[in-house]
Parts: sequence; C-alpha cells; structure tokens
Amino acid sequence: MYMKLLVIVLFICHLNYAEEDAEAANLEQVFKDMDTNVNNKVTKKEVSKYLQTKGLGMEPDSDDFKRIVQSFFDSYDKNKDKAITVDEFAPKKDEL
Repeated sequence: MYMKLLVIVLFICHLNYAEEDAEAANLEQVFKDMDTNVNNKVTKKEVSKYLQTKGLGMEPDSDDFKRIVQSFFDSYDKNKDKAITVDEFAPKKDEL
C-alpha cells in the first residue's frame, strides 16, 4: 500500500519519465527543491516539509504520512546515514 502512495507522491512531484535524461534532470530539481538548507543532503524533516507542500491530503503527524516519509527514506537512503544525497536520489544516467 505504501509503495502505491510513494508512486503517487512521485507523480505529484511532476516527474516526467519519457526519457532517462529528463528523468535525471527532474529528479535533481526535486532534490534541490527538498534541500532547503542547500547542504546537498535531504533529511526526513526536509522531505516531510516538501511533501506537505504537495497536498497529499494527510496530516503530517498522521501515522500514514510518517510511513510514507519512512518508505521514501528506505528507498533512497542507500547507506542508511539518515540523509539522502543527490547521488542516492538521482542516479547518473548509467546507473538508471
């Protein structure tokens, strides 16, 4: 169920999967939009704030919203350091 919600979140972020180059560019822009302190890392707090702006229709304190954010981190935080880097979020073209 949460993977379906994650897919919906990605669509809400207006990602275009038509071409690999466009996908990588869109992912990089989404990452920049989430990285509010511009330290090239995204925290759960930053992801949560970003998703709140996308109108998911959920309260940020709800268990479902917290699970979506956790699922997002489980998917992208490859080294489990509690921060997502642009390389983890938007892999290079040859890594897609």
